[in-house]
Amino acid sequence: MPKCKTCQNSFGIFELSEGVCKSCANKANPPCRRCSQSFAMGSLTNGLCSACEKIEATQREAIQFDKRAQDVLVTTESSHDLAIKERLGIVSAECVFGMNLIVDIGSKFTDVLGGRSKGQQQAFKDAKKVALAEIKLEAAALGADAVVATKFDYGEISGGGKSMLMLVAVGTAVKLEK
Repeated sequence: MPKCKTCQNSFGIFELSEGVCKSCANKANPPCRRCSQSFAMGSLTNGLCSACEKIEATQREAIQFDKRAQDVLVTTESSHDLAIKERLGIVSAECVFGMNLIVDIGSKFTDVLGGRSKGQQQAFKDAKKVALAEIKLEAAALGADAVVATKFDYGEISGGGKSMLMLVAVGTAVKLEK
């Protein structure tokens, strides 16, 4: 029976990949706990790859903004219960997310067979969360109480073996009457 190069345990021939068992391979290249892609040992922070760590850090910062400021984020310029005292400026966030191979393959099947692509839907949701968090942070830095006239624009960057989702979120940071 073949043995794992790392732990020297015996395994069936189909249980080894390049002479290493799955357990040893996961230790050498652990998966990100958010996106599940494998990375070299030591390159994950708190079990997250750098891209997912940035997403979660942005979301944590947005939660802090929500705790210290009024969380008003609307798509309209005005509202009957929203008294704007001052417009502070435009805030925006630009996010580009790569679609992994599995999402790409799954969406191709969905395209042919019909139905919803959960992988792509999740990518859109993640992009929206990050964009909202970033415009909230930018608004907080300006001292805003709210963001009005929020607009989202989605796009796709593809070709040459790439498949990426682009989202631009724009709004106006405002101070409200107390």
